Amino acid sequence: MIKPKLSLNVTGTFHNNDDGISRQAILKRTKEGENIILAHIPIEQDTNAVAVFRMNGEQIGWLHRSTARIIASLLDSKRIINAEIEEISGESSLECRIAIVSPDIIAELKSGYEQLQKRE
Repeated sequence: MIKPKLSLNVTGTFHNNDDGISRQAILKRTKEGENIILAHIPIEQDTNAVAVFRMNGEQIGWLHRSTARIIASLLDSKRIINAEIEEISGESSLECRIAIVSPDIIAELKSGYEQLQKRE
């Protein structure tokens, strides 16, 4: 049986973390299928920013602003969002996609997207 998933791009993978460690170096050590942590961490540029971390606490990037707005709200309401590394691609410059694998969260995200599109 195929498990439902929602694929999302991770942004900011070309930057270094605050401790100076390269996210590209972190991605080289990261495996597809690895569980990840999503955390709502407001920053100056975006109060709804959602960071993407490996289980060991290494940050690999951020979710896109349009997606983060909805996910931040779910995280703030203490919802558990199961997610994993779906794909790491590229040779010299690595990019990353994650997959949300919680069926109830996927349904809420799709509903949230539809509501946002109606407003815009």
